Amino acid sequence: MTRSIRLLTALGVWACAAALLVVGGLLAWRRLAGAVNVPLSTAALLLTGAAFGALCLLLRWAFVRLLFDAPLWQSHLVRWAPLPAAALLAAGVLLAGTPLVAACLFVGLLAAVETWCQTRLAWPKLFHWSSREDRLGDRPDDPALEQQFTRRREPDGAELINGTLRIRLAPGQRTAEAHVAFCLPFQRRPHFEHEVVAGPAARVVVGQLLPMGARLDVKLDRQAEEEESVLVRFTARGDVAAASESDALSAAS
Repeated sequence: MTRSIRLLTALGVWACAAALLVVGGLLAWRRLAGAVNVPLSTAALLLTGAAFGALCLLLRWAFVRLLFDAPLWQSHLVRWAPLPAAALLAAGVLLAGTPLVAACLFVGLLAAVETWCQTRLAWPKLFHWSSREDRLGDRPDDPALEQQFTRRREPDGAELINGTLRIRLAPGQRTAEAHVAFCLPFQRRPHFEHEVVAGPAARVVVGQLLPMGARLDVKLDRQAEEEESVLVRFTARGDVAAASESDALSAAS
């Protein structure tokens, strides 16, 4: 993505986020001021909820897929800002005379959008991906990136591996597997976490986890129509006790 396109994308995302909050706040304020007293019809209420939910979904999807290497505070802002905006919208349009069925459908629609966005989008994790340096090179638009990882020792003595892995699938293929090697091996099986950050909709599970490596099994939601790839970030963290034992053995030798 060029710098100009990235800037336009970022401006569009922030404009949409601001618009959600402004619209929700204005409706809630007008209701408190007594300017809104006629309830919407069922069709109008559902159309409002659908449009609002679609805008929330679009701006979050654009941020996660196109601005994935933005600072973490921006990620959290885009992730959570639509939630108070939805609450303000509900406070402004759900009046005393609103049909109960319509109100339930409206709230259920917004709740479904929020649940999907929070659980299905690949949001950066605060603990493991807290700095921009940890994400350098994790660019899904870089076709040359196959596997990359860094290994470090945490302040508590535990060893931590942060990495990125690209899993490629040929046309017509729906399942694949990939292997991650831990070199040097951990003393014991590490704690392993992973998340999909780019590519088609897919389910990625840990097929096998050993001190010397892990196997990831991938299943796409649909067969690949062309050559596609799934970019996965992973974190392997060794036990503090195992690291202490290793240090003791090294000192003794």
